[in-house]
Amino acid sequence: MSLSNVGWNSSEDEDLERFLYQDRPRKRPQRVLELDEDAEPTKMRHRRSAAIQRKAFKFLDDRNDFLDEDANLKTEIEAFKSGRLTVDRLDVGRGSRFDVVWTGEDGEINIDKGVKLYDTREIVETFRVIGSDEGPRSPWFGLVDPRRVRTRSGRVGFDANLFWSVAFAFKHFASCGVSAWDSELLVMERDNADVNVNGRESDQKRYSGCVCEWRGSYGFLSCTFFKRRVFIHRNDIRGGGSESAFYELPVGASVNFAVESDGDRNLRAVDAKLFL
Repeated sequence: MSLSNVGWNSSEDEDLERFLYQDRPRKRPQRVLELDEDAEPTKMRHRRSAAIQRKAFKFLDDRNDFLDEDANLKTEIEAFKSGRLTVDRLDVGRGSRFDVVWTGEDGEINIDKGVKLYDTREIVETFRVIGSDEGPRSPWFGLVDPRRVRTRSGRVGFDANLFWSVAFAFKHFASCGVSAWDSELLVMERDNADVNVNGRESDQKRYSGCVCEWRGSYGFLSCTFFKRRVFIHRNDIRGGGSESAFYELPVGASVNFAVESDGDRNLRAVDAKLFL
């Protein structure tokens, strides 16, 4: 079992919620960033898989009771379904700290400790600052860039509060309060359902690799199946057609892809999707 003490303390919460640089440039300078262990690509992929499956994570309070089974939460859910309660009025558990128990793709039980559950108004405020480009389908969702907000280690950190608050709201109310993010979560949920237990889609063989170099609109992947690097362009990533999409992918981001080869045996990733 893996335990991570990833909740931010009060002063860090305030820094993170304000997000400091609201007038920051939209494009980050190109440089390799170091990652905290909890922001490591494989662990983030497993978290995202648990979040999308809904049943693969639960919130545990300081009495070792699951918030998911709380009678007041069930009352809120019924009121929301009947239209008597709007998403911006959800209150149960908000502002409190929980341990999030989640199951990884390999069946391992993990615990993210000290996670603050945001209400939907806080989620909306965060969305207004970071924008739709860094929603749930972005490799930066759930990560904290130390060039914007100071982290404990000075490396890219894991924002457990935002990540699990969005997952919790979507799990129980099918909305985190931000319609653009809800749409992304629905697409992720559909894509996850399309992938069978072997991790392949349709009849085209697919591979898993990670970004080893990125140059703004294109880069290269490393994959254990191939001796050479695999070229990838952002237009070949699902959702990467816009000018701003995937301008910077962090080195180490996990990618699922099919492969095409030209006459010179150069490899190109196609129909790629980020492991979200």
